[in-house]
Amino acid sequence: MSIVKNKSCTLRDIAAKAGLSLATVSEILNNKPCNYSSEETRQRVRLIAKNLGYRTNFGYRLMQGQKTHTVAIMLSEAHLESEDHISKLVIRLMNKFDQLGYSTYFRSFAYSAEENLEKVRELISRGVEHFVFLGNPIGYLEIEQEIENSGRSLVGFSEKQRRRISSDSVAGVMAILRFFLNEGRNFRLICPADKLITDNTRVIALQRLLPELTFEQIIERYTFATDAIDLDSADFPAAVSSNGWTGTSRIIKELPKVNALYFMTDYMAFGGANFLVGHGFEIGKDMLVAGFNNIPAVRLYPAPITSVEHDLDRIVSLLVEEALVTTPCRHIVEPIVHIRTKE
Repeated sequence: MSIVKNKSCTLRDIAAKAGLSLATVSEILNNKPCNYSSEETRQRVRLIAKNLGYRTNFGYRLMQGQKTHTVAIMLSEAHLESEDHISKLVIRLMNKFDQLGYSTYFRSFAYSAEENLEKVRELISRGVEHFVFLGNPIGYLEIEQEIENSGRSLVGFSEKQRRRISSDSVAGVMAILRFFLNEGRNFRLICPADKLITDNTRVIALQRLLPELTFEQIIERYTFATDAIDLDSADFPAAVSSNGWTGTSRIIKELPKVNALYFMTDYMAFGGANFLVGHGFEIGKDMLVAGFNNIPAVRLYPAPITSVEHDLDRIVSLLVEEALVTTPCRHIVEPIVHIRTKE
């Protein structure tokens, strides 16, 4: 039996296929500023390179002191991979960077500051030039400093990093809570006990809405604590949904006069809604239900579940733009609120 070894694709192969000079193809694939080809030509060359299986030799570029045109997209916590809006965000970021001629790494941070710093150092050693953080990893201050000291750029979709794009989640939550108040509802924020802290955006929304109350009074009067969620669960969405189910079953027994529930996430709201429907409640009438992230399970639920979603198109555009530079940036993007009622 004979074995055929596939020949690696070269710049010359791409140039022949595209009908362009070798120099032009090289300039396009290396994002050279001296190239003046049209955007249509650039996209055509990149598509040909992708279809022919062209692979950039990052090792050679590093040895020659050349730019690698690589970006690392990093999740602050591994379980975020199961979040619908995060999956969409990562895919759109990778597609956008690919269109611009950048290669991307995708990694998740750990629950150790030392391990996280080592991950970033390893990526820098591979030639990664730009970093996009989704969330705040443990030890992010030291990581920021390491990236800056190495001459790389970093932008985060977060609330804390120096160069950041954030979604005004507090404004979205406040819109839902005002809706509950305008409807004259007795509501509670259902949230794991370990998340009922001062920097939780849901709690911040309550504090802004009810400035006359202390933090302790807000927690006592307007929240309901559930058990902590296992972040390492094999099926994280199911674990969160189960948490919403059990939290709802408890609040119905302990606080029967409550008639509006705001869940920390849509997965919790989905579990809570399933409990309510299964026990004869009419969502939208007997009980108002709301969550956060506007996942498909909530959008398509047969009963109205109110939710908030991040404006991903705007966020992706800003993250890509700011990832490739080092100038100061701090953008706040308005969320999209979906108030759903029986009518």
